[in-house]
Amino acid sequence: GHTPPESIRGYAVYSLYFDTAALDLYRQTRERVSDRYKLRVRYYDDDPQGAAFVAVKEKVGDQIFKRRYQTDKPFVEAMLRDPNGEALKHALSNGARGTALEEFHRRGHALGAAPKLFVAYEREAFNSKSEPKVRITFDRRIKTTLSGATPGLTAPRFGANVGGLNVLLEFKYAGERPEWLSNVLTEFGLRRASFSKFAECIDVLGI
Repeated sequence: GHTPPESIRGYAVYSLYFDTAALDLYRQTRERVSDRYKLRVRYYDDDPQGAAFVAVKEKVGDQIFKRRYQTDKPFVEAMLRDPNGEALKHALSNGARGTALEEFHRRGHALGAAPKLFVAYEREAFNSKSEPKVRITFDRRIKTTLSGATPGLTAPRFGANVGGLNVLLEFKYAGERPEWLSNVLTEFGLRRASFSKFAECIDVLGI
C-alpha cells in the first residue's frame, strides 16, 4: 500500500527506535532473551503532516507480535517533546486506551526509554493470494543515523551503511508454515538466520 508508482524497488521505510541510556533493549536482543520487545515509530514519507505508526514489537519464544497505533507525525513529535503532555492525555481520553499507543507509553515510561536512532531502507513486499497468508519482504540499502533527544520525524537523507550490498529477506506468516514455502526453502537451500536491524545499527554507530 506504500509503493509509489514510479518506484522500481518498492517503497521507503523510516523507523525511529527507542532505548535506555544503558541500552537495555539492545542488550536483550544481543543476549537473546526469550521474551523481549522493541519500541519504535514508523513512517513512509517525508510529508511533515504524514501518517506515523507507534509500535511495540514483542518476541515471545520464536513468535513475533506487532501491535501498532496509527496517528500522524505532528502528534508523535508533540509526544516526543513532552512524553506525558497534553497530546498523549487527549489521545488516551479519546479512544487510545488499551491500544499500542498506551502500551508504548507505559513501557517506555517504565524503562526511561528515549529516541536513540533512525533506520531507513527500501522495501519490496509481496503478499500471497493463497491461505495461509504469507508476506515476503526484501529490504535493501539499510542506513542508520543517531537521533537527537527530541527529534522531528523528517526522513533522514544520510546515514551509515548497514549490511553492505546484502539484501535482507524475510518470510512472515501466522501459525504453521505452508507446504509451498517449505518446498521453496528446501529447493534454494535457505536457512534461518537472526538479524536485528536495530541491534546492527547500534553496533555500526558504535553507541
